Amino acid sequence: AATQNGTMACLFGAEEVTAVSLPSSSGLKVECKTPAGVPHTCVAVEVLDLLTRSTVASGLHFCYQPLPKVLALLPSAGRVYGGGLVTVYGKDFVDGPLLHCRFGDLPVSSARLLSASALVCARPLSVSAMGHST
Repeated sequence: AATQNGTMACLFGAEEVTAVSLPSSSGLKVECKTPAGVPHTCVAVEVLDLLTRSTVASGLHFCYQPLPKVLALLPSAGRVYGGGLVTVYGKDFVDGPLLHCRFGDLPVSSARLLSASALVCARPLSVSAMGHST
């Protein structure tokens, strides 16, 4: 059944947040903004119908990850025009569809996770490199 926005909520542990209902090819998609949490902890998640105060979905879990920290880059310098690979060393790196690197104002570049403490990033070509041969 279709629901109106504002009639559903997500419960992260004991904290309730507003849910947004979106249509999807599989019926209904619910999005919730996660509340702040403690790194390295997981909480139970339930989706509630606020009109009936009934549980729509349960048995879900959300795990809070610490913010990643960059400690070093290798190499730490490179060609003006970009290109090549940079290994980023740090801690608390997690693989996922949003894993990427940004070098200043250049477009976001792809990243490949090696471990929780290392990832490899492709250095994008700078705008001034377009049309120049190297």
